Amino acid sequence: MPRGTPRRTEVGSSERLRAAVEALARRAPEAARDDPAVLVRAAGHAIVARAAGALVPGAGALFPPSALKLRRPPAVAFARLDDLASAYAALLAHRPEPGPDGRVTLVPDREGRRAAGAFYTPPDLVERLLARALDPLVAAARSPAALRVCDPACGAGALLVAAGARLRAAGVRPSTAYGDCLAGVDADPVAVGLTRTSLVAAGAEPELVVERIVLGDALTGPAFDDDRERWPALDGALDWTAAYPTAAADGGFDLVLGNPPWIAHAGRAARPLPAPVRALHRRRSAAFSRYPTTHGLFVERAAALVRPRGRVALVLPTSVADLDGYRPARAAHDARCDPEPDLPDFGDGRFGPVFQPAMGLVSVRRPGGRRGAPGDPWPLERPDLAPPERALLARLAALPTLPAHLFGERGLQTDTASRGALVAVADAPPGAVPIREGLDVRAFAAGAPRLAVDPALVRAGRLEGVALLVRQTARRPIAALADGMAFRNSLLAGFVDGAWPAGLLVALLNSSLVAWHHERRFRDARQGMPQVKIAHLRAIPAPPLLDGVRFELAALGAELGRRNTGLDDAEQTALDRLVARAYGLDASEAVLVGRVVQRGG
Repeated sequence: MPRGTPRRTEVGSSERLRAAVEALARRAPEAARDDPAVLVRAAGHAIVARAAGALVPGAGALFPPSALKLRRPPAVAFARLDDLASAYAALLAHRPEPGPDGRVTLVPDREGRRAAGAFYTPPDLVERLLARALDPLVAAARSPAALRVCDPACGAGALLVAAGARLRAAGVRPSTAYGDCLAGVDADPVAVGLTRTSLVAAGAEPELVVERIVLGDALTGPAFDDDRERWPALDGALDWTAAYPTAAADGGFDLVLGNPPWIAHAGRAARPLPAPVRALHRRRSAAFSRYPTTHGLFVERAAALVRPRGRVALVLPTSVADLDGYRPARAAHDARCDPEPDLPDFGDGRFGPVFQPAMGLVSVRRPGGRRGAPGDPWPLERPDLAPPERALLARLAALPTLPAHLFGERGLQTDTASRGALVAVADAPPGAVPIREGLDVRAFAAGAPRLAVDPALVRAGRLEGVALLVRQTARRPIAALADGMAFRNSLLAGFVDGAWPAGLLVALLNSSLVAWHHERRFRDARQGMPQVKIAHLRAIPAPPLLDGVRFELAALGAELGRRNTGLDDAEQTALDRLVARAYGLDASEAVLVGRVVQRGG
């Protein structure tokens, strides 16, 4: 080996890549160690670029120049491009940490990767999304080679490569399928380089790929129909019209797809944004309100980038489909696009350590937007529902709901900081007051509390008028009568009025019909940690035939509630028969609903 030639390192896993980055970081200039994050980013950039160059001759030039000049960067070879992409994604799960000797090492940092929203999209998920979104465009196109597909957060390019493969299968020649037909944007120069490399490896011309896959912030620059004078671009922002003039002239892309970063900018998991960027999003983006997120912004941006009769296809947290905090994001999308029925539900656990369930938004841009109120929940697929269940859900959905003022939150808000104030009743100091939590409540039974709390934390006024307690973490509403005792926010509060006495409400909440409705209608009831929310309780259909059985139900509920010992199977059956009469269920519907109790609810 000639003197000065870099040592060639064969890398076949993310662990080997991590070790190579550490080795390169240790040989970097001393000045670079003042910012380990920048150092490791540049080191990873250099290594991935060299590895890509080994796989695709000349592909190293497809990477933007590194910000740092590093000494003796090792050459790293990979067997396949997907190894390279997945290894680089795994590299993002580490954070740089300077040691006492000035050397930089990488330590595992799953939360950092989660905060960046950087996860490799599983191939089967990509194929399901493209089958719903791209295949109809290909089938309807006079020439599939004329289709234009864009990923505004392209990452390592998995979705674009898969889209190109589908176009190739439709008869489009490789240089067009992976070049002219595709466009991609990412704010990470390494991601841009990986996407360019992958497309060149598939058959695209390098010069064209450099034009089509660009570096920039897809969210802060003006979209095709934005007022360019009103919204001046920030540093690093992409000017969509300048970058893609043909798409701008056509009114947008045929398909905008992607798996954008899932990043929250409010709440406990909030990630900071530069003040000018946050201010711009607040002023310009309707999606950046209530629960502001990066993926919510991409929902709005995708709808603005697609042409009339074009399609949007995004991988999103399933909560975007129905959580009330995402209503502004849905409304911003719905102003331009209609979501398709039965949207793909990918389930949870699809992105390694991220438990959050994922869905696919597939929509079509139509003049005038969707029918119905913008921001309404989007329709997820429900292959688990048989036709009789769908029919009963539809009938119940047509009924008025219980009055919203009957339910609210009154429990003591206990977070990580205040949870230490809770002590076991047996160990409580003098003056501590007992406080109930979710597990202390069963159907028609509010048990003796196991915890106590400093009375200074309990605001007596918040307990006024509370007539019922409803467990929050459960697959179905579970309710008992309240007795004035303090409770935590793991219990929800129920109230009464002249038309809805406590006995009637507690009877309905503990019925099999309400359990069935909650489990079938609300996704939160079917996930790993099921939840009963205020919005769920306010969505319970009011019985249409209540007058004939009102007093019987109210009397039974009041009796079971005062007894405060729960109910046996015979009492559950009696309760369910009264509720079935109140809702006018026929025999087959009553049998259908009863299965919830037989399975344990």
